[in-house]
This record gives sequence, C-alpha cells and structure tokens, in this order.
Amino acid sequence: MNTETDKIKILEMLLGVKSMVLKNPNIPVMMQEVCKAIAGSEYCSRAWALLIDEDKNITATYDSGANTAELHNAVSLRPLLEQDNLVIIDNASEYCKNCKGLDGDAIIYAKRMKFEQDVYGVFFVSFLKKISGLGVEQQFSTLIDDISARLYSLKQKIKKEKYRLELKESEHLNELLIETSALPIVILDLEANVEFA
Repeated sequence: MNTETDKIKILEMLLGVKSMVLKNPNIPVMMQEVCKAIAGSEYCSRAWALLIDEDKNITATYDSGANTAELHNAVSLRPLLEQDNLVIIDNASEYCKNCKGLDGDAIIYAKRMKFEQDVYGVFFVSFLKKISGLGVEQQFSTLIDDISARLYSLKQKIKKEKYRLELKESEHLNELLIETSALPIVILDLEANVEFA
C-alpha cells in the first residue's frame, strides 16, 4: 500500500464530492449523490446520512445503496447528535449497540451535520481501516461542514420561497376582499390620516 498515493486519491475523491455539494440545488438528490460518490471510492464500502427534525426524529435517510440499514440501526444516533467533532466508530465503540454489519477491516467516520445552531443529522462513512493514520480525518470533517452549510443555504432558500408564496397568497386574499366587499374599506394611520380608501 502506497500511503501517499492512497491519501491523494482520497483527497481527490473528497474534493470531487465537495464540488458536487456546491453545485446541487436539491437536498434529496445532493445527499443521495454524495453517499454514492463517497461509497464509490475504493477506500469506502458504505456511506449514509440520517436527517432529523427539531425534535431529533429521523425524517430522511440517504445511502449509497449498500446494505446500510443494519448499520444505521446499530449505531446510537442520539449521542452522536451531541458531538461537535468527528467520531471514529469500530466494533468496540461505545456508539455501536450491535455493529455486526461493520466489516472487521472497516471503521465508521461519523459527524453531526450542523450549521450555526441548526442540527440536520449525522453523516456516516464506512472506511477501510487501512486509511486511518493517513490524516484525511480533517478533510472528511471539513466536507461534512460544507454539506451542513449547503443544507442550511438550501433550507433558507426553501423558507424564503415558502414565505414569498404565503405573502403572495395573502396579498391576493386582501385584493379579493377589497374588490368584493359590499362595504367601503378605509385604513387610517394613528393621526387619522387616510392611508387607503
């Protein structure tokens, strides 16, 4: 194993995934593509993400297509939601309730997806143990931070669009009320000046 070559390949993969994150405007598509791209690396067997709501209930799961259900059911999610740093999980980890699905030559990197005060869930990747010690942990952690920032940006965009549509609907209802009212409608300011008649 050529560790420098392995490290370069992993960093190139992570850089490609980062580019994918920045370009994709759709959360489900982005998350699914990220999982598949990471798991497509020769150093990873699986990748999955669990998104949560404000009450920490799982709202969506995305995975690389490999059988991740047994793993994400085995890993204790709630303690990971309290961790700011990257967590490395193996068969003996306190975060694993029953990690039978974790291959003997694999470890899981897990990191909470959080931006500012908003927590979105946890991202997991099952890496081959041989990459530990290559120093890619920081780059993986940074990638999860980038995914978190993108989730924040896309969710803000969705909220703005929702508010814009609600405002448009409210304006339409007000216009309809004014146009169909049998009584005159007058709006006065605090000094009794007519603002609308």
